[in-house]
Amino acid sequence: MFYERMKHMKIDFILGFLGAGKTTLIRKFINEKVFPEKVVIIENEFGEVGIDKSFLSDQPIEIKEITSGCICCSLKRDFETSLKEVVQKFNPGRLIIEPSGVATTDVVKIAENFAEEVGNARVNMRILVIDSEKYEFISSYFGEFFINQLRNAKTIILSRSQKVNSEKVHKVKLAIKSINTDVPIITSPWDNIPAKEIVMLAEQPVLNLTSQVLDSDFQVKYNNINSKAFENWGIKTPKLYSITELEKKLEKLADKQEFGFIVRGKGIVPISAHKWVQFDYTLGEIDIRESKSVSDIGMVSIIGTNLKKLALMENFLA
Repeated sequence: MFYERMKHMKIDFILGFLGAGKTTLIRKFINEKVFPEKVVIIENEFGEVGIDKSFLSDQPIEIKEITSGCICCSLKRDFETSLKEVVQKFNPGRLIIEPSGVATTDVVKIAENFAEEVGNARVNMRILVIDSEKYEFISSYFGEFFINQLRNAKTIILSRSQKVNSEKVHKVKLAIKSINTDVPIITSPWDNIPAKEIVMLAEQPVLNLTSQVLDSDFQVKYNNINSKAFENWGIKTPKLYSITELEKKLEKLADKQEFGFIVRGKGIVPISAHKWVQFDYTLGEIDIRESKSVSDIGMVSIIGTNLKKLALMENFLA
């Protein structure tokens, strides 16, 4: 059997809510050449238009992409098939899996079962990336699967911690510790930390840390939102945008009555014949930056609830 001949494989998970910075962290690992093994990435996007693979396409690694749903639910069978396909085709030493930002912990369980089945594999890093600025909103509004991610994380990294004050970071740490007492938390901006140090921490066994008590006014709230409530809308378009035009279109997405509740938007579009930009929209926050051309056509992907898809199309194509 092939599985008996394969080398030992580490299976790493980079988890996190929509827009937390998972793909950016993976790029850091690859750019800093922290892994000596052959690396393959499985990307799962909640949408029919795959964006994240294009952001990693300039890296010397193999990428398997699953789109149109969440690998923890509707695409569970696709995920299991992809695991077997990737291992048999590429025989990697390390498999990095970036689930959709609305994935539950079922996806880790699937990988653990797969590792047990093949014998020469094990689930290794389970890194959860959390946006420091949006912790309170996400934990209160999307508690059902966000809490599951917190409870099962082996290492937590606070992204964008440089954008909030130390008191806010401390409150977020206390909130996390009330749910997962033993998890180590990286609060320093990762630009200031060598990738190898992050990996060294993330590959260590879970530590037994002192439990901390959380103030009652900062407790996490639960509600009925779940991954099935999310919808996606996406387009591929050759349309040329100006930076000003794109900014205005993204700012309009905050209007819930016109477009629905948009949690995440991302894309890569041309602004001239030879110049492209990449954009991110996360709960009202907008980031636009220059990017390399990865295709001959622009791509836009929107995730949210009660999406007004006709209005979205008119907004981006008008």
